[in-house]
Amino acid sequence: MLSVVAICAVLAALVVAFVRGAVSQRGVKTHEGYFAPVYSPDGQHVYFVERRTMGTADETRSGDLFFSSSKYDVSVEKDTFSLKRLHVQSGKVEELIRLSPSPIEGQRYEVIGSAFQVADARLQFKKGGQLEFNVCLTVDHTPGAEVYVSSGVWSEAQHAEPQFHCGGGGGNAFRVLP
Repeated sequence: MLSVVAICAVLAALVVAFVRGAVSQRGVKTHEGYFAPVYSPDGQHVYFVERRTMGTADETRSGDLFFSSSKYDVSVEKDTFSLKRLHVQSGKVEELIRLSPSPIEGQRYEVIGSAFQVADARLQFKKGGQLEFNVCLTVDHTPGAEVYVSSGVWSEAQHAEPQFHCGGGGGNAFRVLP
């Protein structure tokens, strides 16, 4: 039989957990996302892109089931992308490259749909073991959008310092959408 003290301790712990959850709902939250996992040619590692975003997204208008999306008032404190690898045998994760801050870091905006904008990534191994990476962030602005890209090549011997950019010439550049 549980004592009264034990029952009170369990209830107190539940109340603390509930209050922390409620406070975090109104405060700054951290969101993580993982993109484009790919095995190394030797099968020893899994390479991937990690996105970490800290900020608030207050829903100002709720979307319905089929016809409209929610509207958010968003404030982004940090928004970073990193190229990482996981050692399959040990489970150890290593950061290889931290990209420059995304264009929404430090911004406040209203948006309909995805509160922290839409990210995508592509990783592909080339001959010689070089890993080509391409990270995109689509920033919606009514009536159009801007697509930012950060790309480069990583290898054990060569470490790139990519920067986010928008538009311009070159094979990997993205244009501003109408």
